[in-house]
Amino acid sequence: MLLCTVIIVFAFPQNSLKEKNASFDTFCQTVKKNEKKRSSEQIIRIGDSLYKASSDNWQQVSSSFVTIQGYEMQNNWNKALKVALRADSIAQKKSLILLKPRTTAVLGSLYSNLGLYNKSIDYLSKAEQLANHLNKEEALVNKSLIYQRISAVYQKQKDYEKALTFNLKALNIIENLKKEFPSNDYAATRIPVLLNLGVNYHNLGQYELSKKYYRKGFNSIIGSENNFYLSYFYIKYAANEIKLKNADSALFYIDKSKVLASKFEDKTLQFEIDSRLSEYYFLKNDLKKSDSIKNKLLEHYKDKTQSEMLAIQDIIHTNERKIVGESRNTSIFIIISAILAIISLLLYFFHQHQKKKIKIHFENIIQDFQNGKLLESKPSQKKEDNTAGKKTQLPEKKIEELLQRLDTFEKKNEFTTKNLTISNMASLFKTNTKYISYILQEYRGMNFNDYLNHVRIKFVIQKMINHPEYLNYKIDYLAEVSGYSSHSRFAQMFKKEIKLSPSEFILQLSKKNK
Repeated sequence: MLLCTVIIVFAFPQNSLKEKNASFDTFCQTVKKNEKKRSSEQIIRIGDSLYKASSDNWQQVSSSFVTIQGYEMQNNWNKALKVALRADSIAQKKSLILLKPRTTAVLGSLYSNLGLYNKSIDYLSKAEQLANHLNKEEALVNKSLIYQRISAVYQKQKDYEKALTFNLKALNIIENLKKEFPSNDYAATRIPVLLNLGVNYHNLGQYELSKKYYRKGFNSIIGSENNFYLSYFYIKYAANEIKLKNADSALFYIDKSKVLASKFEDKTLQFEIDSRLSEYYFLKNDLKKSDSIKNKLLEHYKDKTQSEMLAIQDIIHTNERKIVGESRNTSIFIIISAILAIISLLLYFFHQHQKKKIKIHFENIIQDFQNGKLLESKPSQKKEDNTAGKKTQLPEKKIEELLQRLDTFEKKNEFTTKNLTISNMASLFKTNTKYISYILQEYRGMNFNDYLNHVRIKFVIQKMINHPEYLNYKIDYLAEVSGYSSHSRFAQMFKKEIKLSPSEFILQLSKKNK
């Protein structure tokens, strides 16, 4: 995970710059740190104003980094890319040797954000080559940044081992800078690397090691409660606590991050907070709140997708003419691939949520079974009825007789008889259908059809739980032993009774029995 592509850019060693540009660069860095809690629009306006007031090409490029950060906070990749291409063009044409690696690296990260990973790696490799032309200190500063950006690309491709390797290289460079050039303060440059290392170890499932790097980051930012990075450290720490099922601790850090995030206008940070909140409520089994937040996340994906598509189209039609010239089919392929990738992500997100929901529901069913409450039938609530003659009147002795017969009927599984009707049941009980309806409604809380489906589905569920060999039988057979003559009718009633299909229930029970 990499924050805004420009926010982690290091300040240059001051002896490398002219005095006026050193002051200008320092001011731009201060704006990007955003300790004054400016909105994205304010940052964009400051960047544009600085660009217009620039006295040379250096200042034009440096101010462009401010503007890019503002657009990235809005996830406005199209405008961010336009400004980055303009800055890179100035740096390359005017031979701004110190700035060339920076502008090229920023473009590399932006292409990564658009899912153009090969193009991103090409630009970042070019940035590394450009850094080799600088003096040792400047080269190391740039390479540390470039390695973090390369790590972010592999992170997005889920190649977590490679991502970790490049972040460790970045950290090693910073440690060497501190030793070799003690006159310049490089302590603050460790902060984004510590954050990204925490993310690396989190993705590798090494949660305690991840928390170690997050804590190092906390310690580096002590006294800067409004620091933009601190809100990210908190929300990433919360992600670890959720994985470790420490719900209370997770909520504590989510809330701390929310307090800081309210001072910034950053969509990526807000998305992180909403994602963790959704996971927290899911962990607490509050599916209603979890689903509510997921709707916000889907809207975020939609906005992000639209922004990415605009940027990709802009690459194709204006900024990268040679791509269009080489092949129109390639351009179309890029767009289609981006759309399919985003759709796949949304489908995966939804599928994972459904799987978790099914698992929790299944576990509740098993818990009810173990507590002897599986599909408990509830007698109807008797209401006073002052209308004479409308209510069936039965002698207590007759009621007791029918209830005993009903108990035998259920214990002997007589309900599994195929094509059983209420008339058949009345014959078995040596009574009439009116009395059967009365007994079922008053003492089972259901009409005949609902009652029959209820006891049949409960019967087959108990069979599968108590006799695992039933899990190997075809659904046709399960339908037959339950009294159904139709596979589809059995599946329909099964789903109606327990909100899971037969195949979903069998899959979950098979996993549990392993």
